[in-house]
Amino acid sequence: MYKLLSINESTVTRTVDLENISTKTIDTCFDDSALVSIDNNFDFMEIGKEYECKIKLFGEPTATRSERSVDCTINGIGIQGQILLS
Repeated sequence: MYKLLSINESTVTRTVDLENISTKTIDTCFDDSALVSIDNNFDFMEIGKEYECKIKLFGEPTATRSERSVDCTINGIGIQGQILLS
């Protein structure tokens, strides 16, 4: 479960901050769903409410850091590394 903390509206891509209820980590996500569909998107989400959702990270694992990579830790199974963003 995630709690929606904030929405940064934009013309194309909006940014949402979600707090994982279990781990208390905050994930900043990019939402392009309104570009794809008028009625099948995340516009219904409200700040302060909780949602059951999944976060998908697009990219490929990389052995070295760069300005296009992000550090990534998968909780529960102890995997750490970098993801090169697509």
